[in-house]
Amino acid sequence: MIQHDIKGHVFALRKILENNDVQEALNYLKRIDDSSKNKDDFVNTGNTVISSILNYFIKNALSKGISVDYSIKIPEEISIEPFDISRILINVLQNSIEAIEKCANDKYLDIKMKYDKNILYIMVKNTYNSTITEIDGNLLTTKKDKRNHGIGIQSIKNSVDKYDGAMEYTCDDKYFKTYIMPLLKIGKAGVGLGKVQRILSFFVDFTKKSLNFGNITL
Repeated sequence: MIQHDIKGHVFALRKILENNDVQEALNYLKRIDDSSKNKDDFVNTGNTVISSILNYFIKNALSKGISVDYSIKIPEEISIEPFDISRILINVLQNSIEAIEKCANDKYLDIKMKYDKNILYIMVKNTYNSTITEIDGNLLTTKKDKRNHGIGIQSIKNSVDKYDGAMEYTCDDKYFKTYIMPLLKIGKAGVGLGKVQRILSFFVDFTKKSLNFGNITL
């Protein structure tokens, strides 16, 4: 649905700009922005791309009888390309909802995002009943379409790597958790891989103790 909307808007804007009607293009963009601020939306970060994706998947999950919790604490503008954050969120949320649908009874999704000190923290937790194994660090599932599922995971990793970030999976008998941590606005000195892994380990350990990481200090 999101993809179809975007294609339609791009086509319309292209036609408007081909006629050199800049003001009409600006008016069109304003209408898109206004329509994205739906009073029925669950999330309004001020970032149209992120809010649209989160609201779409939250509504989709609820329509499937999935209980949803979320905590989104990010600024309106963050220095990650819309393509990359879209690829990360769409793939991880789609994978999570597909895993939840296989659960007979307990259907639960938890989404947490926080921006702190130039790091974007993303944690998605979901119930699951599939057998999960790893071979050479690559995640495998019982999903029938393993090829496309693998592409989705690799797409997330490609975007995370682009920002010198890190990602990790943990699971127990009931919950599967995905931790994603792109580094944004890296300073001149950069951030070493060792520090990235230490921060990610802290993030994972912290959320194991409490999923409320609103007061996280690094």
